[in-house]
Amino acid sequence: MITALRGGLLCAVMMSTGTGCLVQRILEETRDKNLTTTGASSSAAASVSAFSSGGSAGSSTSASSASSVSSGGLPAPTNVLASQGTHEGWVRVTWAAVAGADGYTVLRDGTGIADLPATALTQDDVMADAGTVAAPTDFTASAGTRTDGVNLTWTAAVASAGTQHQYSVAATLGGVRGSTSVPTMGFRGAPTVTGYEFTRDDGANWQSAGPASPFLDQSGPSGSLDLIATSTPDDKRSIVILATTQMSSPPAAMAVYRVRGVTAVASGAASSGVSGYVGGVRATSFRWQRSSGDADGVYADLVTVAGDWFDDLPAMGVGRYYRVVANTGAADVTSAAVRAVVAEYSALSSGMSFVCGLRANDAKAVCWGSQAPGVVMDAPANEVFATLASGWHGACGLRASNRTPVCWGDDTQGLITLRPAETPLSSISVGAGHACGIRQADNTLTCWGGNGQGQTDAPGGAFRLVSAGNLATCAIRQSDDKLLCWGWNASGQAPPGPSVESYTDVACGNSMTLAIRSTTQAVEFIGGFGDPPFAAVGSFKKVAALSEMCAVGLDDTLRCGGNCGGPNCVTVQLV
Repeated sequence: MITALRGGLLCAVMMSTGTGCLVQRILEETRDKNLTTTGASSSAAASVSAFSSGGSAGSSTSASSASSVSSGGLPAPTNVLASQGTHEGWVRVTWAAVAGADGYTVLRDGTGIADLPATALTQDDVMADAGTVAAPTDFTASAGTRTDGVNLTWTAAVASAGTQHQYSVAATLGGVRGSTSVPTMGFRGAPTVTGYEFTRDDGANWQSAGPASPFLDQSGPSGSLDLIATSTPDDKRSIVILATTQMSSPPAAMAVYRVRGVTAVASGAASSGVSGYVGGVRATSFRWQRSSGDADGVYADLVTVAGDWFDDLPAMGVGRYYRVVANTGAADVTSAAVRAVVAEYSALSSGMSFVCGLRANDAKAVCWGSQAPGVVMDAPANEVFATLASGWHGACGLRASNRTPVCWGDDTQGLITLRPAETPLSSISVGAGHACGIRQADNTLTCWGGNGQGQTDAPGGAFRLVSAGNLATCAIRQSDDKLLCWGWNASGQAPPGPSVESYTDVACGNSMTLAIRSTTQAVEFIGGFGDPPFAAVGSFKKVAALSEMCAVGLDDTLRCGGNCGGPNCVTVQLV
């Protein structure tokens, strides 16, 4: 009976028979003597073995079989340490040996997790809560912007250490657990993210996404190529500007991508899903086509146009349709057609390095060319004009509704603000900072703007034609076609008159005036420095002057000269 019972249980049995705890005391005294001899640990195990039921020295038992009752004085292990984030795969618990112990029990959060032999002073807890890997953030997937795949990008996943646990150790003797050590905290380290993987659509099949962002998925769903053609009429240059835009339309079903970090043994949390697809194949070459009429049909290639360019020979004043055909290397893609109309002009008027035109379709003015510093030569967009006139740095038009003047450009000398805004005019002429017009009511003159040389001091009487130049003005009198001039006359270009000859047309320029004689239709050069700008041989019907001067013959030939360097420097046939 004695050999079948141990510790406190033996004492309890003896007490029930009246013998007290004599046998228990004998066991303890024997054990204490053995613990004081050399090789105390092995002697203690042998002593207990003599009173146990066949237990072997140094063996370990399960935590569940170890008694929680004190083994009669085994002290708690000291120097108990638990690693804190040092190891990714486990928490390492260490302690100092306890004399006389034949084993140890390691506890996590108060529960035994391992029973070890006396020779073991270290335990690696691989079942402690592992660290975690959060989902990658800022996850994006390209949607049609690349033709070589779906580009995935993300911010690296953040790893965190495992949950903190409370560890303690108790020495055991004969399967009886001694005092438990003071608890210490330990936890597994943050896992190392060794790479990433992604899933497409189903969230179940994961594929490697490499060691870090970005990653190109070359097997994503593909979109299609959308080709957009634009045709923009440029009335100032009488061309149609052609341009193409390549866009990708998404496939019927876009892929939904997710990404997550992976460690050596596990995978982290997955990101939220984002849609992406491969862009349509880009075109390698283009060709433009234009319709033969004002309808979307019967197209012919524009062989002189390649890529984004312009049609410099459009049909003037009538609509045409344009479309672009792109070759992707595998097939042709044709854009939808777009219509454009380039305006015809019913009148043109040139100034100093700029031109204004009157569009035939809507009688609105359009100006183009260079501008003086601080001068905007944009005609009023909402005005409809009957006629135009351009000068050095400004232009004016007469409204089609009531023939009152509207001016734009340089207002330094009052060209715009001093105009007779409510006076209907039959004609108008613009010079260098001033303008003159013939009143519709009585054919008298009205001039405004700069008057530094008396160029706006118009004479009285009725006139049928007026021309404003550089600081001078000339007009043909209605009654006898005589020429009268006023203003700056330094080179004789503005003789006060009236002239001896009669004239059909006059143009007052920079330092010379041109006029066509009524009797011979010849051009007469009035004033100027040096030789006439060109040889006016023949009969003429119209003259024009600024810094350069031109005359139109009765046969529609055009002769011009001036700053171009000699007689007959320009001779063209008007169409």
